[in-house]
Amino acid sequence: MGSGGDSSLCSKCQAAEVVCQVCKMTSHLLPLCPSIYTECKRKECHGIRKLMISGTDKNISRMFLKCQYSTCGSFEWLDDVIRDGKEVGGSCSTPK
Repeated sequence: MGSGGDSSLCSKCQAAEVVCQVCKMTSHLLPLCPSIYTECKRKECHGIRKLMISGTDKNISRMFLKCQYSTCGSFEWLDDVIRDGKEVGGSCSTPK
């Protein structure tokens, strides 16, 4: 049924820009997002920054990067990182 073409997507869907569900950048999708697990930015720390979502009333559903080690204290709002054009960071691997 249909026009007999071999494409399962309409031309509008095929032309749509692919956008990451996390950082809203167009260079990748969620599984390859460099924001998910990155090296901690503090030189003395060897932890991994995790992407987390705020649950506070003031910042409901706002995403942030936080070091896995509570003693480190490294914290940065994801939208600030994106707005300032900072490189989110190297590793996209899952934590060990």
